[in-house]
Amino acid sequence: MAKKDYYELLGIKKGASEAEIKKAYRQMAQKYHPDKGGDGEKFKEINEAYETLGDAQKRASYDQFGHAGSNFGGGRSSGPTHGFGQGGFDFSGANFDFSNLGDIFGGFGDVFGGRQEYTSRAQVGNDIETEIEITFQEMAFGVEKKIRLEKLNKCKECDGTGAEDGKTVNCVRCDGRGRIEVVQNTILGRIATASVCPDCSGLGKTAKHSCLKCHGAGRKKEVEEIKVKIPAGIEDGQRLRLRGRGEAGAKGAVDGDLYLRIRVHSDPHFRRDGKKDIRTSNSIDIVTAVLGGTLDIATLNGNKTVKIPAGTQPGKILVLKGEGVKPEGAVFAGDHLIEIEIHVPEKLSSDEKRLWEELRNLR
Repeated sequence: MAKKDYYELLGIKKGASEAEIKKAYRQMAQKYHPDKGGDGEKFKEINEAYETLGDAQKRASYDQFGHAGSNFGGGRSSGPTHGFGQGGFDFSGANFDFSNLGDIFGGFGDVFGGRQEYTSRAQVGNDIETEIEITFQEMAFGVEKKIRLEKLNKCKECDGTGAEDGKTVNCVRCDGRGRIEVVQNTILGRIATASVCPDCSGLGKTAKHSCLKCHGAGRKKEVEEIKVKIPAGIEDGQRLRLRGRGEAGAKGAVDGDLYLRIRVHSDPHFRRDGKKDIRTSNSIDIVTAVLGGTLDIATLNGNKTVKIPAGTQPGKILVLKGEGVKPEGAVFAGDHLIEIEIHVPEKLSSDEKRLWEELRNLR
């Protein structure tokens, strides 16, 4: 029996737009759906028509070659074909029986059909990257910061479904399966292929009525305040990853991640020396360098008094144990390295000059 014209099946004209085809299909599918008491055979014909007319390449092949072009996946012929000619295949004049080829190649249906796993094609949430500036002391001890970001979040009104009150219905096109199957007649028999349903993106559900807050998108732009814990000992330029704190995925898809680039401000007094140690430069006068004494210095944990040994030379390093940085997870803190600079006076009083002269004469 000759197949019906696909355009007539959907009740549309040949020049119908993509939107008109989709609208007509939905109306006809609702009308003839078997679950709603419709004609099952008619429903199959409507689905077959939409599988072809809803695909631009298949539609173009159908418009040019009719059902022959549709059955053979849109292949084109350059002229009359006889036997195994260049333009294609024509077995009309031969007595070959291909009825059993479908059984021989039936395994292809398992490869491309129901045994294959299908996942949603809903859009995964975008990752976000932003910078956070912290002080040297915040780097040393760790800090909790609050940041404000404008990003796509899951719509609270519909819980990300895109449906008013969260109410969804089985997708009309795939009947809730999340995938669509197409059976093509080839010279090897009937081969079934399947793909993610484009109408529901593989979810099997569509909104009964679109959510008024997000207009059916399932997510909306919001300004969100996020608390971020920055661990002690983090490096300048290091990047932290917060899984799932980026933009929301569409309708159940995975959320993106939030990446934080850390910028540590330089300090006028402290410098970092490796991962755990810190370093400062401290000046003493020449008398203290020669005779020894004490020096008050600022550390990360407050002021400390350091003993200066007699005969201290310029550039000598004194060490304060455990007064450095203790990175997150470390057992012990690093050290505070004190680099000694000796201040030599540029101007002397007459008495000071006389005493230095006497000292030189003694040596």
